[in-house]
Amino acid sequence: MALKPSTGGKAKSLFNPSLMPRRLLLALIVIVAAPLVLLGWLSASTYQQQQQETRKQLNRFFKTRLAEIDRSLADVFDEYARDLTEQLSENSLTLTNLQTLDRQHPIVRQSIWVDPNDMQLYPPKPSARLSDKFVLFAALPGITSSRPDFAQFGGESTGASKNEPALAKKPSSSSRSLAARPRSTRGKSRRGVPIRSHSLEKAESKQVDVAGSGRWQVWYMDEGLQLIYWLPLQDGSSLGVLLERARWVADLTAALPDSSPLSLSLKSDESMTSTGFTAIADESEKIVYRWGADGECLATPLVTHTLSPPLNSWRLEYHNAHPLPESSHAPLIASLAGIGVVLLGLGTYVFTGVQRQMRAARSRVSFASQVSHELRTPLTNIRLYAELAESDLAKLPASDARASIEERLGVIDTESRRLGRLVSGVLEMVRDRGKQQGPRIDSVAPDDVIDKALLQFAPSFANLNLQVNRDLHASEIVGLDSDIL
Repeated sequence: MALKPSTGGKAKSLFNPSLMPRRLLLALIVIVAAPLVLLGWLSASTYQQQQQETRKQLNRFFKTRLAEIDRSLADVFDEYARDLTEQLSENSLTLTNLQTLDRQHPIVRQSIWVDPNDMQLYPPKPSARLSDKFVLFAALPGITSSRPDFAQFGGESTGASKNEPALAKKPSSSSRSLAARPRSTRGKSRRGVPIRSHSLEKAESKQVDVAGSGRWQVWYMDEGLQLIYWLPLQDGSSLGVLLERARWVADLTAALPDSSPLSLSLKSDESMTSTGFTAIADESEKIVYRWGADGECLATPLVTHTLSPPLNSWRLEYHNAHPLPESSHAPLIASLAGIGVVLLGLGTYVFTGVQRQMRAARSRVSFASQVSHELRTPLTNIRLYAELAESDLAKLPASDARASIEERLGVIDTESRRLGRLVSGVLEMVRDRGKQQGPRIDSVAPDDVIDKALLQFAPSFANLNLQVNRDLHASEIVGLDSDIL
């Protein structure tokens, strides 16, 4: 009997990926996908932390550079304080000396002298024709009444060099509105003593005896922020100097670096070179001066730094043309792609291996099924010829030989039928689970099944000189499958 592998749709289906159980296929997908997802999440988290740390480092770097610029600007006001203290200490308090200081010193816009009783001794009331002087004179009562109170520092007041907060008073309107205040509130000092202007020509000339270091006062007028430097005197009076705004702004500009120190090449990205500018913004967030790259930049400054007193209402800003550079995703993508290829290759290897084994198993099952189908034909012929032999034997006269042949033909018929049932059982096993049938239950006695089994093997026992002793006690009829038993 020659067996050929069957061809057709059933054979082709052995190479179909659908042969793999769905659960196993899902498990392989999870084996490949889960590590990739986990590694991707960990890599993205690490990348985000690195980006945040890089931004923090850049912000610290920018803030450090802005702080260095702030220190250079603070030195300008320290120099003003030392120069004004020397200028005022070298001369006696006379009208001529103060007027000379106002005219000749470029940083001085107006000198102010207030006696211990808060009387404004200088400057005198200007002529109405000098409108600018008159507007400034109208603002002096507010300036002098809010000047630093040296008494609260116990005579040990500190200057701007120690970066202590400067006293400031910002009125709700311009200096011109001070002159329009109601009479009940205008012209009052903080001690309640009227402030009156006197000519120094009637006052005795005095030598300036400074009682301590000066302090800065901030005042706001139409032009913006104004700075006044006050010195306490031994007799309790105070000398103040209103600085020329245009001059100290120009000096601050001159103290700034020629190029933006923040426009430099960073190791992480060369494109940061000259991509932004540094600026000084005033109290209204208006840029007073900027230096660095030209052109439009991001509206929101990347880094800000509040200036030291007395300009603590101003700030330094660094504007960048582009957001901070971000690290390339190429290494992350390359590493994930490499890991993905490795996992995909491993999964493919496992997948094809399982498919190969399943194809071999299916081939063996298919072969067993074909053999079982082929065995049915010879078994049927054997049973048919046994029955024909029994019918021919019945025509012969009775004898011991006939009885022996009939017994042997009965065994052949029984065994052929049993073999047929076993073939059917094999076919049942290789059949799909949904189409399988259960055991064939018959009403028989177990003792009879055992006797038939011993009878079938009696010739073999005789040839081997074996004697079988039996002790049967299961003669009751029960439901069972004789072939399985």
